[in-house]
Amino acid sequence: SHSAFYPFKDDEKIILIKNINATRERYLAAGFDEVYLSIIPNKVSILSPNMGRYNQLIERVQSDPNLKLPVIDTYSDFKKNPSKYYLKSDSHWTCEGRDLWLKKVNKILVNQ
Repeated sequence: SHSAFYPFKDDEKIILIKNINATRERYLAAGFDEVYLSIIPNKVSILSPNMGRYNQLIERVQSDPNLKLPVIDTYSDFKKNPSKYYLKSDSHWTCEGRDLWLKKVNKILVNQ
């Protein structure tokens, strides 16, 4: 795994998205109704994106038109209120961060 500041080139993104899409196809073929992508942002990409040259991996993957998976986006919410979703003492989520993600997942499951 790389940091939020590790250069992430477009050709690497293309390969990543192809692999994610292939994983989705395998699970759909195995009988799953759907497969979702939820990229959980690390603390530094939310609280300190200017600490270095942020690679914008999450935004680039989630918005790519070739991505075939529906996205459960927490990045946008976390960016709106950065200090609310991470513990001050380490990089783990607060209860609010975990609950936000869980509510988004449950909303999708209920609406199916």
